[in-house]
Amino acid sequence: MIQEFVIRMPGEGRKSGPSLLKAEASETRGAYIVRVNESVPPGAWIEPHIHHAEEEAWYVLSGELTFRIAGQSVLAPSSSFVLVPRGIVHSFGNDGNEPARFLQIFSPSGMEQYFFERQELAATLGVDYAGLDPEVLKELGRKHNLEVV
Repeated sequence: MIQEFVIRMPGEGRKSGPSLLKAEASETRGAYIVRVNESVPPGAWIEPHIHHAEEEAWYVLSGELTFRIAGQSVLAPSSSFVLVPRGIVHSFGNDGNEPARFLQIFSPSGMEQYFFERQELAATLGVDYAGLDPEVLKELGRKHNLEVV
């Protein structure tokens, strides 16, 4: 059932990997999902990858993130917005000295299933979410139109 509106207070939302899902596919008619990552530690990076079915966007809430998009490196401080269309290789991480927080949007929805399955797989194997075997992650990614480069 589609609700007329959604309000999620601080700390509310369904766990989605290291993030909280603030708007789910069922609440947006599949148009998008919104996640908030509350703490990306300095030195943490997401490997280069390509989304073949979704656009991915970030709004940096605090700290700073560095983005590597199609061969370019861009520093995005707090209040920056970054949009990567589907089919473009990208990665991001925290090269700063303090934790970063960001809002993340995927459109259309669908990537949340990747994060849920990754979270469940890590729990089943008794490893940290970030500590899954790279080959296992590549296979999981392929299932969700995500190509690790």
